[in-house]
Amino acid sequence: MRPRRLLLYAGTVLATLALGIVANVALFGPRDLLRSPLLGPIAEYWLDRHEGTVAIGAPMPPLQLADLDGTTRTVPRAGHATLVNYWASWCGPCIGEMPLLDALAASRTGAPVVDVVGIALDDPQPVRDFLARQPVRFQVLVETPGANDSSIRMGNHRQVLPFSVLVGADGRVVARHYGPFADASALQRWVAATGASERNNE
Repeated sequence: MRPRRLLLYAGTVLATLALGIVANVALFGPRDLLRSPLLGPIAEYWLDRHEGTVAIGAPMPPLQLADLDGTTRTVPRAGHATLVNYWASWCGPCIGEMPLLDALAASRTGAPVVDVVGIALDDPQPVRDFLARQPVRFQVLVETPGANDSSIRMGNHRQVLPFSVLVGADGRVVARHYGPFADASALQRWVAATGASERNNE
């Protein structure tokens, strides 16, 4: 194939691909692109800036949610790095991840020091029933799931559980993680890599 014809062919393919992406976004919005390893980060960047999401690097607005006793709590605590984990009692991967989060919450030596807060997107009673069977050593709050719950505002563009957000001691969002962590070392590496706990004021 001649070079000019090859360039024309490549240009046609790229233009068709670009038009397909534009048409998909126009018809269905950018969320479908989140599954793409190449276009996912671009779609996430766009959603962060056009849907009122708290973007990476932005201050996390304080969340005020009730615990299982009905007491209103504020997250995050000033001056504390915080891992906010969204979960539900019916979510198998969430349940599997709980011991990892519990171990991180209980550890004060040999691991990054962070507050761990679980926000159950669930009804209070199933959460109570679950915690009676599998208690944890971190704070658990409850929120009604919906189109504008705090997980969506914090960047859960894929609308999956579990979903984790790491907030630095300075109150800014450092990182987000979709799905469960594979094991304790993966969770600790994720927290340590961000440096979120380096300025924690204990």
